[in-house]
Amino acid sequence: MAGKKTAAKPDVSAFLLGNAAAPKKAGKKEHPELKDSGALADATYAAYKAVKDAEAHFRALEGQLLEIVTPEYQSRVKSDFQGTFNIAGEETPGVQISFKDAFKKIPIERQAELQEILGDHFGDFYFQKRDLSLTDTSDETITMLMEKLGDDTFRAVFKIDLSVGTVPGMDRKQFELPEEARPEQYKGALKIRK
Repeated sequence: MAGKKTAAKPDVSAFLLGNAAAPKKAGKKEHPELKDSGALADATYAAYKAVKDAEAHFRALEGQLLEIVTPEYQSRVKSDFQGTFNIAGEETPGVQISFKDAFKKIPIERQAELQEILGDHFGDFYFQKRDLSLTDTSDETITMLMEKLGDDTFRAVFKIDLSVGTVPGMDRKQFELPEEARPEQYKGALKIRK
């Protein structure tokens, strides 16, 4: 049939790039100030600073060790080497440094740059990672998708992970519940005031 046109295949990558959610920014809020635990707050502040200072010192020492170990890793990584080094101490057992096949998330904005640098070899090293989620998970939407896709296809294309969620405002409502029905709340996060 010479006169029949075929529909153009949609550019899924372009569609997903154009519809990816932008990160949300948080605003500043006023918080109530409690004044009758000042000595404990000061001691906690000092301990927090000491931990942060110790962590900074540790990171500096770790960096020095990594400068020594990384070239060794680079020279052995293409063999059957598993990525772990033991560094013996003089007065202690020392430390261990392990490298694993895990990498930090690369922003999608770098894809074009990486494709330009690597050309046809981009796919040998990278792929466009896609994590999709439904914005509407109502029974109606899921039913519609199951009817359109069929149960088997639905299970094949969607990762199904269920849990029990809490309603907005649960931090205020939780104490209305019996102890055994209360959700486990994350502990309060501490940070120093500047």
